[in-house]
Amino acid sequence: AGLVLVTVLIANRGALWQRFGHAAAAPIRALGVLPLENLSLDPAQAYFSEGMTDAISNQLTKISGLQVIAAGSVARLDEHHMSFAELGRRLGVPVLVRGSVMSDSSRLHVSMQLVRASSGELLWSESYDRSQRDVLTLQSDVALAIASRVRVVLTPDEKQRLGAATPVDPEAYKAYLRGNAELKKGATKETEQEAERQFRRAIELAPDYAPAWMGIANAAYAMSSLFDAPGIAIPRARAAADKALELDPDLAEAHTM
Repeated sequence: AGLVLVTVLIANRGALWQRFGHAAAAPIRALGVLPLENLSLDPAQAYFSEGMTDAISNQLTKISGLQVIAAGSVARLDEHHMSFAELGRRLGVPVLVRGSVMSDSSRLHVSMQLVRASSGELLWSESYDRSQRDVLTLQSDVALAIASRVRVVLTPDEKQRLGAATPVDPEAYKAYLRGNAELKKGATKETEQEAERQFRRAIELAPDYAPAWMGIANAAYAMSSLFDAPGIAIPRARAAADKALELDPDLAEAHTM
């Protein structure tokens, strides 16, 4: 009987290993993106780290097999300095994305990590040192690397969209991020006007940069509900969104607008 038991265990060892090994390697379907740390030590540069957090989150949301908790939701919880385990529990995600960013006049230094929320175990870490002009490609590369590490299978369309990033004028991109930062400050006429000014500055530097046109649409739409007559502001928002779609037909935010 003992020999039979040993034989059965040996015969089934491969099946048991395959079963439990496969379970351990199952794809991760949900994650939360923590605010990237601003390593420049200059509070005035916070808009850049916040913008990069949003951009990486947005890139990850393009992956249909992955649920990404909005960066804003994560930021509100992270302000309370919760543990990884508590953050994961509150957000309902098994894995957290964290990192840091430092921007200088010509280079961009970004460090990214994947952490298992329950244990704090480091699952993946990578550092990137790129030209400022390659910031969009960097964001796509981060999203692709994370998708690979969490074993999510990308569709051909998703691979194409994530791989389609092109160089952008660094100052145009920074103006775009400043515009977004102004929109987040709250609904005042001054912040909305400053946001639009920054978006128009981005377009002056990079006329074909679709997100900047979308920024103008967002600013105009916000003005329509607070300060400007809808008959004036809404056509401006629509025209800017149409221009954004002309430049990037796949820009989801413009379709929503």
